[in-house]
Amino acid sequence: MTDLTSHFTQSQHSDSDIPISYTRNYAFLTLSYKKGVLGAAFLTENDPTTLFVLADRRENRRFELVDMILTQTEPKFVIISAKCDDSLYDTLDTKELELDIRPNNEFSFQSGQGECRSIIRRLSANPSVMETQSRFEALFGTSSTSEAVRCCAALFSYCRRSGRVSQFQR
Repeated sequence: MTDLTSHFTQSQHSDSDIPISYTRNYAFLTLSYKKGVLGAAFLTENDPTTLFVLADRRENRRFELVDMILTQTEPKFVIISAKCDDSLYDTLDTKELELDIRPNNEFSFQSGQGECRSIIRRLSANPSVMETQSRFEALFGTSSTSEAVRCCAALFSYCRRSGRVSQFQR
């Protein structure tokens, strides 16, 4: 099995993609899958102030990448959109997982993009708009349909709703 931890990046480090150390007890995972592209974001129980993001990856219909993510993160529950691809829902439904099915508007690209840029600005010493955009694009690419950004939006929404992580408050 491939260790995915080298593919996840921490949003608190805006200079480059930095591999994370593998630890157990990941708790809050969001997944988004559309047209063969998977994105993911999660927070850990041990450190709910560090956001981990899996940039968009091609996924096959057997959802092998999803299986690896679930095995390696051991989420308490998985947040998915009410409009998620049926095949992703069916795959997750066969696992012993708690699914939190949320309205599709919580997976808004614009919301996720704005909040991710805001985090990048707060973690950098007075970055210009160009620097913020460049760091955002280094993490998420230039596509306006990033599933990873949509996952971040849903995770930020969960944090506000649950009151778990104060720095994700608007």
